[in-house]
Amino acid sequence: MFRSLIRLGWRYDRAMSRSVALLAFALAALGCSSSNPPLDVAQGVELTRFQGAWYEVAHLSRSTQLDCVGTKAYYKLVDGANLEVIHECHTKTVDGPTSASRVTARVPDGAVPAKWTMSFGGHEGDYWILEIGDKYEYAVVGHPSRRYLWILSRTPKLDPMVLAGILDRTRDKQFPVDKLEYTPQP
Repeated sequence: MFRSLIRLGWRYDRAMSRSVALLAFALAALGCSSSNPPLDVAQGVELTRFQGAWYEVAHLSRSTQLDCVGTKAYYKLVDGANLEVIHECHTKTVDGPTSASRVTARVPDGAVPAKWTMSFGGHEGDYWILEIGDKYEYAVVGHPSRRYLWILSRTPKLDPMVLAGILDRTRDKQFPVDKLEYTPQP
């Protein structure tokens, strides 16, 4: 790999070696699923019904969501295989300043609309709909590595019995639900 970079005119030095190693590690982390068993996704997902606003009920900790509260996501179908996703949150308090990011989601295989690829900052990662309510009132989204998980709802709060069932099923899929962080909502 380094010879190829040199042929392309890239200078090889220790800093470049560390950067390449970190980039390779990050890409491998996005794409691999370690030794976990295969992860089933929700069947029959209708992207037109998935569109709209979703409140984040809980998530596994991510550095990109530090100090985020009142988190919402907006999904808009651009065409049959692409969605625009806007992620919005308030900093530290539900009245705090708002920050937002916009990413693109792509459905690589139209036969499996629950498996998305998110593009952000020049990188791509899996974003799979694992479970969805019959009336699209809640959704569970995760990554095959089990390191990323979001529980979403159309309303700021989810019925406790519904949430308990989601947690049981998600635990059965080997997600570390005991590490979930619950998102304060207004």
